[in-house]
Amino acid sequence: MLPSTAVLAASAALQASKSAGRSQYNHMETEELLKHVEAVMPIGGDAWQNVANLYNAVAVGHPQMLEREKLSLKQRFARLCETKKPTGSGTMHPHVKKAKEINGAIHAMIDAGEVEENPGLIDW
Repeated sequence: MLPSTAVLAASAALQASKSAGRSQYNHMETEELLKHVEAVMPIGGDAWQNVANLYNAVAVGHPQMLEREKLSLKQRFARLCETKKPTGSGTMHPHVKKAKEINGAIHAMIDAGEVEENPGLIDW
């Protein structure tokens, strides 16, 4: 029995959602990104490559995650850090809150002189 048109269409849609062209990060991908950024505390390009390597090592074996380039990961983290607190409810999304905490810790390390790399390499 041949698969129905609906089954083929659903399969194609699933495959397309896993393609490199998909730019949206899902919950799991954002959690994984934040976990690795917190572990590495990246300042410069080499450290961000370490984040990308760690992230992609997990993504390879996970059907709900896409492998990502270093620049994409940096930009996602930067967007989370730059997100403003919403007016009204005043409740910040947990991913945004975590990213801001990590970013604050990175900048505290820089301010304390605890890094060997040039702080000017932070390039968001």
